[in-house]
Formats: sequence, C-alpha cells, structure tokens
Amino acid sequence: MSIFQMCLYFVLSLSIVLVTMPFLIQYLKKLSFKQTVSEYALEDDKKKAGTPIMGGILFIIVPVILTLIFVKGIFQDLDTLIVLLAFMGYGVIGFVDDFLIAVLKNNEGLKPLHKFLMQVLLAVIFFVLYRSHASLEITLPISRIVLPLGIAYFFLVLFMFAGASNAVNLTDGMDGLSSGVSIIALI
Repeated sequence: MSIFQMCLYFVLSLSIVLVTMPFLIQYLKKLSFKQTVSEYALEDDKKKAGTPIMGGILFIIVPVILTLIFVKGIFQDLDTLIVLLAFMGYGVIGFVDDFLIAVLKNNEGLKPLHKFLMQVLLAVIFFVLYRSHASLEITLPISRIVLPLGIAYFFLVLFMFAGASNAVNLTDGMDGLSSGVSIIALI
C-alpha cells in the first residue's frame, strides 16, 4: 500500500467519523450511555457527568470496514489481517469497559487487573500469530541495523500493546490531552 493510499484512507476514515459522530452521540444519549462521575471527583471532572460514552466504537468500525472494502486480498495478507485483529481486539476491550460503565451506572468499568489480563492475552495471540510467519527481529530505521530479539520480541509486543492502550486510557478525558498527544505521535 502506497503512502498516498494510506493518506487517502486516513482522510476518508476521518471524514466518515466526523460526519457520523454527531448522530452516534445523539443515539448514545438516547440510550443513556453517559459518563458517571465519582462523588470524590474534582469539580472540573464533575462537569463531565452526562457526557456520552462509547463513541470510540466509531473509531474502530469505520477503519475496519474501509480496510475490508479497499485492501485487496486482505484475507491472504497475514500481516495486515493480524494487525486488524489486534486493533479489533483492543476495540472489544474498550467496548466492554464502556458498556459496563453505562450499564452499571458507575465509573468503574473493567477492573484494572481484568483489563490488563485481556491486554496480555491479546499480546500473546498477536505474538503467536505473527511469529508463525515472520522473523523475531527488528531493523532500526535509518541505520539498517538488525536486532535479533528472539523471545524478547514478545516483551516488546506486550509493552507496546499494553503501554499504548494504557497511555491513551490515562490521558483520555483530560480536556483533549489524549487527542493532542496522539496527533503528535502519529505525525
């Protein structure tokens, strides 16, 4: 896939999300899927009570559908398919977490240990699937130095998966901090 195609998919995905998100927000409000705030929360955080949750589902569904439509031979391209499955797996964790918050009407969601165990399980599945057809080495950009990692590759995958997911969770909801940090990282 060329850089141009990736940029085109990004713009298309962003456009679809921007157009459909207001409708999803209204629908989530109708379902009463709203953020609950602890009585011990700071005053600024208490203003967020009633904010619709589960909007992240659109950030998962749209790219997955576009990938299935536009990436030819995706079911023969193991690398893309494995990454797509990992992406969807983390989407499921986020969905379950938000769904529990919405249904139980508290701000707990998944317990941190359960969430971490699910992340570890996804990292193990990704590692096993990826290892079945790819090498366990990385090439450092620019220098072209190849590092054979062996089993250490698993710990790198675990750190990347759980670290990225938890970094977003920790900064999410803090007045745009998550999106601002993500934009810088993605550029």
